[in-house]
Amino acid sequence: MRDGRLFPFCRRLTLLGGILVVIISAGCGSIARNPLNSAQLNPIQLNAMLSVSSSSLSFGNVALGNSTAQLISLTNTGTASLSISNVSTSGMGFGTSTGSNIVLTPNQSLTVSVNFVPAAPGDVTGNLVVSSNARNSMLQIPLSGTGTTASSHSVMLSWNPSSSAVIGYLVYRSSVSGGPYVKLTSSIDPVPSFTDTGLASGSYFYVVTSVSANDVESGFSNEVEVIVP
Repeated sequence: MRDGRLFPFCRRLTLLGGILVVIISAGCGSIARNPLNSAQLNPIQLNAMLSVSSSSLSFGNVALGNSTAQLISLTNTGTASLSISNVSTSGMGFGTSTGSNIVLTPNQSLTVSVNFVPAAPGDVTGNLVVSSNARNSMLQIPLSGTGTTASSHSVMLSWNPSSSAVIGYLVYRSSVSGGPYVKLTSSIDPVPSFTDTGLASGSYFYVVTSVSANDVESGFSNEVEVIVP
């Protein structure tokens, strides 16, 4: 302190003739304080590892104006919790609604739905990008799909009526076996048949559900594959 004022001091270590001398002087200025960056707030967890259920996603042929979705699982296979800061997609027509700032404890999984809505004819590629503080902090899962022009192809489906008392049926379709499926019928249809129009060449997978008088929807029926040449 000098003249009633407090001055900062700094210390300098100097080696003189084999003797370590500490020199203290005044007026060295203030110490700059840097704000914490994102790496300091969300440090890498060396004992956390993020694994994916599939190394890539292929959506096949999708007609313009249609959409399809696939699921992929992210699992923390490490021994420490991890935080997923962002899940996004690149590539025209690909998208996901998965949020950010998601914490996964060891062995916990997160299911991510990836959508493909082609905007133009032709092949499209992209990536599902997952950022986290796991040891593998940046994951990129390749995405691919093909936009096709709508055609005059159609598929006619029919099935045996339900033996239970139902008020109608709902029809679902997917471009991959096992789903996820997209609902095709906008309302409950009492007729046990359906025609799917405007299809491009490719494979399509259909399932049907029934709806009871209490508005309870059944589980999916057996899946039927239809190949459009």
